[in-house]
Amino acid sequence: MGVGADDYIEKTTSSPVLIAKVKAHLRRYRQLTQKRKQNELSERKLRVIKYQGLVIDLDSAIVKLDNQPLRLSAKEFQILSLLAQYPNKIFSVEKLFELIWDEQSLGDYRTVMVHISNLRKKLETDTNQPKYIETLRGIGYKFKYTEKELPISNE
Repeated sequence: MGVGADDYIEKTTSSPVLIAKVKAHLRRYRQLTQKRKQNELSERKLRVIKYQGLVIDLDSAIVKLDNQPLRLSAKEFQILSLLAQYPNKIFSVEKLFELIWDEQSLGDYRTVMVHISNLRKKLETDTNQPKYIETLRGIGYKFKYTEKELPISNE
């Protein structure tokens, strides 16, 4: 009992008692998972990322640059929001593919690169000097920011 158990069943326990105990455990498990889901939803309310003129509303899938709405495809939005939620974290092309497309790739990751390229054309004034999405050759991509201005806020 001291290592995490909160109940035990004796070998001679009758069937009705065993069934009642199993039902009680299932009920507690359901209540716990429901509370976790509610907590997760409440933590996710009003999630907005703001950084250097870029505003990403994660819940309504709206992206604005200098107060002008951007028209992004669903995959472009998913890539941008994933990168922006983890600023300065490097995502390999393989990992981006797995997370966004939710499947294993067969080694052809050009689709990720094309989506990043299209995203940059919409976001960056100078695609050779990207302000938001940085390429680390042979490693992957990251949403870059300076330590002075953290990009995530809940407003």
